[in-house]
Amino acid sequence: DKLIELKGEESLTIETSGFAVFLQSIRYRYYPMFMLVLIAILIYAQRDFGTMLIAERKTEVYKRTDGGEGSTSEVAGGIGDENKPREDQPLRTWNMLVPIALLIFLIFYCLVQTGDDGSGTQSFMDKIEGSDSYAALLWATMGTALVMLIFYLVQFTRAGEIV
Repeated sequence: DKLIELKGEESLTIETSGFAVFLQSIRYRYYPMFMLVLIAILIYAQRDFGTMLIAERKTEVYKRTDGGEGSTSEVAGGIGDENKPREDQPLRTWNMLVPIALLIFLIFYCLVQTGDDGSGTQSFMDKIEGSDSYAALLWATMGTALVMLIFYLVQFTRAGEIV
C-alpha cells in the first residue's frame, strides 16, 4: 500500500528483464557461495563433513568395502559394469573435453541467436537477456548429442589404438 502511495499504481512494474534481475540478485545468494567455499576448503583439507563423514567412519569401524547400506553392489552383477570401456579401448581426454566444450559453445550460440532481434544494435548482454533459454538449451543439447554420436561412431579401434 505504501508503494502505491509513493509511486502510483501504474509504475509498479520492474523496468528491466528477468535475466537482469537474476544477475543483480547474485550478490545476495550467500548460501551457494558459502557452500562452494566450504567444499573447496574440505577438498584442500582432505576432510569429510556430514553424511560423508558418517559413512567414512562406518567404513573404518566395520571395515566394509562393499559400499555400505545404500550400495548397488548387492544387486546381482553390480551396476555400471555394462558402461565400462573395453579392455583394449584407448582412453582419450578429448573424448570428454570435446562434448563439454561443444555444449558450452552451442548453448551460448543458441542464446545469442534466439535473443537477436535483427537490428544490429544489440549488445551481447541484450541478446542474452532477450533470448529463449529453454529453446537454446534444448537445441544445444540435441545438437551436442547428435554431433557426439557421429564423433564416437567414427572412432574405430584396432589393436588398442584409435584409427
